[in-house]
Amino acid sequence: MGAGSKANVRSMETDAMQTRAAEAENIRLSYDSLHDLVSPANQLCTLTGLLIKQYGERLGPEADALVGLIQGSASRLQNLVAGFRLYAQIMGQTRPQEPCDANALLASALLPIQRAIHDSGAVISHDRLPEIHGDRTQLGIVFSNLVDNAIKFRSQEPPRIRIEATAQPGMWIFAVRDNGIGIDSRYHRRIFEMFKRVHNDGYPGAGVGLPIAEQIIARHGGTMWVESELGRGAAFFFSLPRPESLPQNSTDRRV
Repeated sequence: MGAGSKANVRSMETDAMQTRAAEAENIRLSYDSLHDLVSPANQLCTLTGLLIKQYGERLGPEADALVGLIQGSASRLQNLVAGFRLYAQIMGQTRPQEPCDANALLASALLPIQRAIHDSGAVISHDRLPEIHGDRTQLGIVFSNLVDNAIKFRSQEPPRIRIEATAQPGMWIFAVRDNGIGIDSRYHRRIFEMFKRVHNDGYPGAGVGLPIAEQIIARHGGTMWVESELGRGAAFFFSLPRPESLPQNSTDRRV
């Protein structure tokens, strides 16, 4: 590679790093400003609960129904604020991208959800996964979110989850497959939108896990998508550039 080409690569790397840093700073500022929303949302939930507890029997059916609607809306607001705080907290952080073993990443990612794995009787298996390049913490969040979703949206059968990796020219394609309830094709795009939930209140969560995972993968130069049919499980795919295809790693460790 000539001097001019190397200079262009360094310039592109610098621009990308500056863009990520500016994006993270904007998200961090949004995270700080959320403090003004958290307290009123929490107070609204608390006060509505006290109102029902102390005066519920004296409200009458119509007032009781209205207060119930207020309480439900307050709970949803609290859930949305918590979801956005989680999004801002994760996406507002930037760390060096470095070579890392995807097998170790997956093992670490499963630790916080061990209780869910045990209680559901989930069986998790995986290929021998490759070495990848990126932010260890954020890529771990991707694995954790996808496995946790597979457990959450399980069918009557114990969850069976398989993580695979396939080499493509310049890319690794990862797949997280499950035997869960599946997703109607009409909602394949919706599930990656912030706060958009297919099952509404039937399952816990604020609808930020998949949007966070997708944006982390986009930051790493990849894409995420789903293949699924209702009642027939789901397979979530994401791509990551192979380390040897990244200019800054041309002399680093190879997969």
